[in-house]
Amino acid sequence: MDRHSGLKKAHFSSVPTRMSLFTCKKYVFLIEKNFPPHPKIGKTQHNALYESRWKTQHNALYESRWKTQHNALYESRWKTQHNALYESRWKTQHNALYESRWKTQHNALYESRWKTQHNALYESRWKTQHNALYESRWKTQHNALYESRCGVGYDKERSTE
Repeated sequence: MDRHSGLKKAHFSSVPTRMSLFTCKKYVFLIEKNFPPHPKIGKTQHNALYESRWKTQHNALYESRWKTQHNALYESRWKTQHNALYESRWKTQHNALYESRWKTQHNALYESRWKTQHNALYESRWKTQHNALYESRWKTQHNALYESRCGVGYDKERSTE
């Protein structure tokens, strides 16, 4: 507790948090409430101008400085530290675990299943279909050529005489 103003001392960490921002605003409010306004200088119009100018200028300076400094410090530190730690940890750990598990499990399951199933289905289908088509086509074509060339159908022609 500060003896002079009756306000608690603000304990700010090196990196401001949302809570410290809130307490900062609270202290600004308490200071404005506890300290009397500046003595009026002549007219109320002048006072209104002066106060509004003070508020806008003060807020503009203070807030912009706070925002830029806060963001620059907090965001850059967070980004670098967070990314450096999190991404590297995630990349190494995730890749090491996931890829190795995926590769071994996926390959073991998928390749073996693919090989057996694919080969069994594809080869048997290919063999039967290919053989059926190819052999029948070959036989008919071959027989047609062979028979006509070798005179196998000679008996047929002779028998008609």
